[in-house]
Amino acid sequence: ALTHFLKNHAVDFIHTHHVIMSPIIAHRALSSLKSSIPFVITSHGSELTYSVRGNPQLKAYAIEGVSHAKALFASSTYLKHLLLTEFKKAVPGIAGNIHINPCGVNTREFVPVYDVKQKHIKQLESKLKQKLTTQKKGKSGALKEGLKTRVRKGIKPGSLHSLITSIQSQYDMHYLDQDCLQSLKHIAWGKDRIIIYVGKFMKTKGPQVVVNVLRRLAPKMPTLKCIFVGFGRDREYLESLIYKHKALDGRVFFTGLLEHAELKHLLPLADMLIVP
Repeated sequence: ALTHFLKNHAVDFIHTHHVIMSPIIAHRALSSLKSSIPFVITSHGSELTYSVRGNPQLKAYAIEGVSHAKALFASSTYLKHLLLTEFKKAVPGIAGNIHINPCGVNTREFVPVYDVKQKHIKQLESKLKQKLTTQKKGKSGALKEGLKTRVRKGIKPGSLHSLITSIQSQYDMHYLDQDCLQSLKHIAWGKDRIIIYVGKFMKTKGPQVVVNVLRRLAPKMPTLKCIFVGFGRDREYLESLIYKHKALDGRVFFTGLLEHAELKHLLPLADMLIVP
């Protein structure tokens, strides 16, 4: 597919992500065309920890891609250290080819809030109302309640997987939850202690760890609330874990996917922010 695209489009530069598999695909496509178009790699780190390390075949693919990249970008000195540890023996000169490019923040959009937060609450509600009238349908409250009912009645792992597959076929995870506004009305802004998780719902990012922490803190902190923002194939597994603990009823909420336009008003309302 990439070879076909390169044949039919004028491309000056290719930016790949993760050291597998896109770099080796880019390299082989370019080689087959005898092209001198440069490609670079931005490593995210997770591919090193969960895929490359301990897997000789995947490491070989990574080495081939890394060896031919014009440059590698790491978001931190720690990630640069991981890349050097993994590849310095196999890829001579890699140390001079790794550049640290820290993750940035748009400081015109995301600003600290030291005064009354009522302005952000109203603007958040306005943005959410507007989005709900124009976007495709995200997850409904009925789907959430249906999963909760089945979990509370007891459900075997195999049946849970089938149920989750069915639920995920009934909505688009890349949109705002239909009941997002109603869910957030359960939060007493300015009084409740609010934890906000923003990220993809996948086990490797650890949202289940957040739930286990909430389960322990809930009895000690009656005003503790948590908002999960994002999407991912593990969302319903995370929800089912929450539904097993009645102490978390009315304490944990999901919004679906939010963009910067909404997040810039939501994040200042948090007492703690988790971005894995």
